[in-house]
Amino acid sequence: MSSQVLLLRSAGVALIVDCRHQRARVVHWGPDLGALDDRALLALCDAAVPARLNATPDDPLLFGVLPTEDDAWTGRPAVVLSRSGIATTPRPRLISANIEDAAARLVLRDEASLAEITLELALDPHGVLEHRRTVRNIGQEALTVDGLDAVLPLPVRADEILDFTGAWIGERRSEE
Repeated sequence: MSSQVLLLRSAGVALIVDCRHQRARVVHWGPDLGALDDRALLALCDAAVPARLNATPDDPLLFGVLPTEDDAWTGRPAVVLSRSGIATTPRPRLISANIEDAAARLVLRDEASLAEITLELALDPHGVLEHRRTVRNIGQEALTVDGLDAVLPLPVRADEILDFTGAWIGERRSEE
């Protein structure tokens, strides 16, 4: 497996993350695709680029593992930071990616906000994706994390999303 493309497998599920660019992106999250060598993984990443349509930017919009306004992401940004009450516009760039203890570990640095964001992605023994994010202040002033969301692509076939809500004693009530 190439260090440019990370592949995790468990219980018939695969997660493939393309780390060849400054914005790592999830290429596949779903059924295990079987035996894939480095060449096949790279070909899959190259093929998983949306088609260019009329009246769109010349380069396709590829949203990374931490989409922000800098990516032309129109949804809620995955990370919202501020310093001294002034919001920043994060521009996280991948500085390292590897697999440690069966988990993909990606480190992104945001020079604009002076923050380092670590993402850990792992598939548990049942094939469920576990996702952890941490932010480290690499600047001198206090850094406020106003938002840090898990934003991952869902397959087209996903037609139902189960979300939980609640406060204190009413935790984990499903929102339908």
